[in-house]
Amino acid sequence: YHFGQRAKMIAAYQGTRIQDAWRTHKTIYGISWQGTTVGNELARILQQERQLTYVKLSAKNLGILERAEIGTSLHVQKEFRFRKKSNGSADRQGFDVYTLGIIGQFNILLSEGKWGEITTGFEYYRDFVNSFRKDFNADGSLKKIRIQGPVGDDATYDLLGLFLQYEWEALKERLVLLIGGRYTFAQATADKVADPQTGNVISVSDSFQSLIGSGRALIYLIPKELNLFLGASQAFRAPNLSDLTRFDTARTNEIETPSPGLDPEKFLTLEAGLKWYRKKWRFEVSYYYTFIEDMIIRYPTGRVIGGNNEVQKANAGDGFVHGVEIYATYVLSQGGPGELWKAFPSKWGHWELFGGFGWQEGKVDTYPTSAPIKRKEYLSRLLPPKAVIGLRWNSFDRKFFFEFLIQMADEQDKLNTRDKKDTQRIPPSGTPGYAVLFLRGGFRLGKNLQVYLGVENLGNKDYRIHGSGINQPGTNFFFQVNWTL
Repeated sequence: YHFGQRAKMIAAYQGTRIQDAWRTHKTIYGISWQGTTVGNELARILQQERQLTYVKLSAKNLGILERAEIGTSLHVQKEFRFRKKSNGSADRQGFDVYTLGIIGQFNILLSEGKWGEITTGFEYYRDFVNSFRKDFNADGSLKKIRIQGPVGDDATYDLLGLFLQYEWEALKERLVLLIGGRYTFAQATADKVADPQTGNVISVSDSFQSLIGSGRALIYLIPKELNLFLGASQAFRAPNLSDLTRFDTARTNEIETPSPGLDPEKFLTLEAGLKWYRKKWRFEVSYYYTFIEDMIIRYPTGRVIGGNNEVQKANAGDGFVHGVEIYATYVLSQGGPGELWKAFPSKWGHWELFGGFGWQEGKVDTYPTSAPIKRKEYLSRLLPPKAVIGLRWNSFDRKFFFEFLIQMADEQDKLNTRDKKDTQRIPPSGTPGYAVLFLRGGFRLGKNLQVYLGVENLGNKDYRIHGSGINQPGTNFFFQVNWTL
């Protein structure tokens, strides 16, 4: 709703519900693929419900404020899991999270923008968490009501953020500088947590805070054609309720128990890149390097609980990750040789070649055994080298398009100790590479109606995204209609 020319209100609701979602690889119905193991559970069924309601007010040209925005929200998330073990016993567990939030952001132009722009604001969220678990005998009778579910019960989590950013264009708009800072405060409290040693009720309460900064520079070497960007950014992640109080299965044959006393994770990322635009083509390349300090990682304790190996969390991960990303497009505006271009003359539209490539590598300290001995290993579920190559045709009026593309990934055999033990998700020799073909198209009927259709995985390739634990669909036809009022 618009309040004149300068202010408006947005009210929105989103809802999603997922039912009867099986975690198949943990059950006897899993299928071994490339040597992966099959679980022994008779059932593991999950449900999830998510609802978000928010109201946001925004205005512009309010005296010294160029723009202002405030909003409030209620986010509800519910998760439920039913598990039936090989001996017929079962359990039901889940949690409800109600999150209240309030945000504000304000933009101030200095001397009508001559000396830059300041963006400042705040955000505050509070989670109210209820968590439960009930165990049942093989005959269906109630065996036990647990102290908590997958996370601590009767819990709250507060997250406050205050931020400030300054942006300035200099040297006749050939240099853009962004300097920012953020203060974060987090507090976790859980009144009902199960002590893994005694089984008694304990409470967990802790708070964390940090002040971090970032800086970026965008340099226009050739205006509207060639620019260079540089950046340095700090990051901070406070332990969440799952880190501090989780009592639930983890990876293959593992159970994670509460880990109070954790410290925040800290990161520093340096990045540089180049963007080059011409009339017919575009090229982008970037490189990043992230220093990792006190990363929260799981480690085996040596204890066995209910037939599963106990793992807990610690701030043991110091290391790094770095990578390269490349993207390019080239417009074949004059058409090209062969019957394909004759069928769709360039006067109707243009052909465009496009492609992208991503690569990363990283290592971090970990505990490969229950002994207190660290070893530098690859990051868990490290992204394998991936690429996409495609050919797209667009009509000049943008009413029609279709594209043919190939998505590729190399084999990922750079596994750490825990990846190698996660045999239900990752094959013993690593996840095989793949190349998958896609054909997509679409057209617009008027201003408000768009239609899309296509075929995915044309070769019916049996493949898996590394670490996912489930293979992707085979040949898949889809049809989609978007109608906007």
